[in-house]
Amino acid sequence: MDRIVENLCKKKFQVTGKSTFKDEFVTAGGVDLKEINFKNMSSKILSNFYIAGEVLNIDAVTGGFNFQACWSEAWLIAQDLNNL
Repeated sequence: MDRIVENLCKKKFQVTGKSTFKDEFVTAGGVDLKEINFKNMSSKILSNFYIAGEVLNIDAVTGGFNFQACWSEAWLIAQDLNNL
């Protein structure tokens, strides 16, 4: 796990541009929201397992709403991990 975290933190991505609005989309389907503890985004089924972002069963419109949801979910997870 330490190696995965280290690789993710050191990885650099090059942004080459953006697409037109008509090309942007979100996924639909995913983990049932009944299985999530929304106080910290942890799984109610699997202990010490966090779920966030597009793996959740949330189908929203495009326009940045999904980014904000992901950032907020990541913050909740980070706060919980910081308290371990």
